[in-house]
Amino acid sequence: MNRMKRQVNPGGKGEWLASSLSPIATPWLYVAIGLGFLFFDVSAAAQATAVPEAPQKTFVSRRDSFQFKYPASFILCGKTTRRQACQTYIPICDETAAACVAYPTTRYKGYDFEGAAFSVDKLSQQDTEGKCLNSMNKPVHTEAVNGVEFQTSHQTSAAMGHGMSQYSYRSFDRGACYELDIKIATSSLGGYSPGTVKEFTEEDEQRVQASLAKVLSTFEFLK
Repeated sequence: MNRMKRQVNPGGKGEWLASSLSPIATPWLYVAIGLGFLFFDVSAAAQATAVPEAPQKTFVSRRDSFQFKYPASFILCGKTTRRQACQTYIPICDETAAACVAYPTTRYKGYDFEGAAFSVDKLSQQDTEGKCLNSMNKPVHTEAVNGVEFQTSHQTSAAMGHGMSQYSYRSFDRGACYELDIKIATSSLGGYSPGTVKEFTEEDEQRVQASLAKVLSTFEFLK
């Protein structure tokens, strides 16, 4: 006969529990509990991997032999595009750019944020490696994007109450100078009535820059 012992719970009522179990039943009890936890972990993992990724688009330039991917929510800009997200006082998309996609400005509506974009430009006048890389603003450092080395720099500029933060990546590849840019444009809070707009902070810039850097990371030359 199994001995019984009395356990007192916090509510003060007693509960009777068996002080021992059958030697045969005990291992099977542990196996059942282990399988239960395993099933729970597998189910949780399946639910975590079931979340779909955001839709992506691919820009392909056969003429300049490159491609990159960008979120479907971003705006593809062009010379004839009049979308607000593509137009800023200090241009985020150069007229000579081979490709340019803009970050949705609606995400920072009510801020002194004007716009931001990732662009690709083929610099025809920088027709040697020396001209291409030595003309970059200093300081520079080297980063690899899909196996290709780029010289990278960060610079800021301002004009008439508007500012620009620019992250540039250059590489001389296949006899041509390519520049990838992340540009983020803002306007001065002094140009608004107090309290009418929110400040686009350094942390905000880092978030936008990180989103555009993901686009840049997909850039690759076509074989």
